[in-house]
Amino acid sequence: MADPMPDRDLLARDGGAAGFRIFYERHVHAVVAYVARRTRQPDLVLDVVAETFARALEVIERHVRVDLKEALAALAPEQREAVIRRVLAEEPYAEIAERVGCSEQVVRKRVSRGLASLRQSLQGGE
Repeated sequence: MADPMPDRDLLARDGGAAGFRIFYERHVHAVVAYVARRTRQPDLVLDVVAETFARALEVIERHVRVDLKEALAALAPEQREAVIRRVLAEEPYAEIAERVGCSEQVVRKRVSRGLASLRQSLQGGE
């Protein structure tokens, strides 16, 4: 049975990888049929379909990067720094605390709240 989730939500799920697989499975047959009708060259169909989905994935990834950049920019500066250092730079909490001059517990709260805000922003909530 097909996943009833809208395409946009599918593509946002699990960072896009799992969602894109379902998106592909949901649409590949229609795209193959369309390309076959339009090209009338069976040897080109799979190449055109592969290129179509590769371009779609590039566009989706670009939108995800833009959305993430905007969501990060919307965080409070302290949260943004804590999230970037912990998640992107993979710095330990103790090291972040030392760098920014606060307790490890404060850093943990900033990261937790920052990630919660990012999750809400990226899922379409404000």
